[in-house]
Amino acid sequence: MSIGQVPWNKGKRGKFSDAALEKLRQAATGRPAWNKGVSDNLTHKRCSKCGVDQPIDNFYRKKKGAPLRVPQCKTCQKKLNDEWRASEHGREMIRKQFRERYKNKTDEYIEKATRRALQKPAETKAAGRARYALKIGLIKQKPCERCGNEKAEKHHPDYEQPLKVEFLCRSCHMKEHLRR
Repeated sequence: MSIGQVPWNKGKRGKFSDAALEKLRQAATGRPAWNKGVSDNLTHKRCSKCGVDQPIDNFYRKKKGAPLRVPQCKTCQKKLNDEWRASEHGREMIRKQFRERYKNKTDEYIEKATRRALQKPAETKAAGRARYALKIGLIKQKPCERCGNEKAEKHHPDYEQPLKVEFLCRSCHMKEHLRR
């Protein structure tokens, strides 16, 4: 297409150029030209790893292109991901991503923790002692004492007694602090 031409202008022979047709197809279907052969209403697909025909919902979507799916089913893809994470290369890549993500934030975290420790020294001291007591086995982790949730936090009714803690889930813990 020459400069100044628009896709809907006809050429000399009364036809659209290939580039103009691809743009029109993309505008009409909402899909890029490279995706023109993919149907939006697929119901089944064959896994490239295990070879089993499965419903299309058993395949993860690709990041680019809404109707496109990865070639492996979810169970095979999970196995591949687990193998990659277990490999030395995979572990190193995960470590590298973690370092990149948090390298600039460590100073912020340290500053925030220091500010909190200076603002609430009794709470910080009690929390540290309870954390150490849990680590060495003086106190045992328990479920929430009110609702029985397995994920429980330590709550200090009195900060002067750091080893006297109640185990409360997050919601019960927040309710307890709102009551005070």
